[in-house]
This record gives sequence, structure tokens and C-alpha cells, in this order.
Amino acid sequence: MPFVKFLSVSVLVFVLAGCATPKQFDGPERADSEVAILHIGEHLIVERLNDEWPGIGLVDTYKFLPGTVSVGLRTTWGISSRIVLAFEAEAGEQYKVQAYFREEEGLDMWTAEIIDLSDNRNVTKERRTDRSLL
Repeated sequence: MPFVKFLSVSVLVFVLAGCATPKQFDGPERADSEVAILHIGEHLIVERLNDEWPGIGLVDTYKFLPGTVSVGLRTTWGISSRIVLAFEAEAGEQYKVQAYFREEEGLDMWTAEIIDLSDNRNVTKERRTDRSLL
């Protein structure tokens, strides 16, 4: 019975750790008006944030200081390609990464863009395919 308790607590800790909103900067927590908040849309897995591995978890929201942000993504649709999106994050703004599936010349393809949630404007400054191995 102790093993079942240990396993239950371990699973709960893992799930709760993934539900936090991790900040992508050093120092103390800051008010939402001082940071940019990025929400990750459905069917996306974040593999890189500003060229760093973000760790394992069920995270769907990140906080950044203002400035250029890059997000390396892959999709859960079973398509192996990865893309990197970059945008200029502004303090007090909220953004969402949205994925789109498309069929192009018989190939299964996908793309994504970063949307400013205040006006639904596409703010993606750069989009490239990531062919590197993680």
C-alpha cells in the first residue's frame, strides 16, 4: 500500500508542476503589466524557448520580459516537422500560438502563428523550419 500512495503523490506532483505558469526570466515574480504572457494553443508541444529546452511538463502558458522571443514547436498531429516562430513581446500584452493544419500538393503540412489577443493580429516576425536534432 505505501507504493500506491507514493505513486499517487508522484503523479499529482508531476501534474501540478505542469500546470504552473513558468517565468522565462531570472529574478522575482513580476506583475502581469510588466511581462508578456504567451499561451500555447491546442495540438502544440513547446520544445525550445529562446533556444533553451523548457523542461518537461503540461505547461500551456509562459511569462517573458519584453523583447524578442523565439518558440520552437512541434505538433501532436503526428507530423514530424518542427518550426520556430519569433515575435516582439510587449509588457502587459497576451499572445497565443495557434497551429493550422493544411494539405499542400498531397503532403500533410502544418504551420503556426503568434496572435496578439488584444486585437487578434498576427505578430509573427519570423517563421522557419527547424531541422536540428534536439
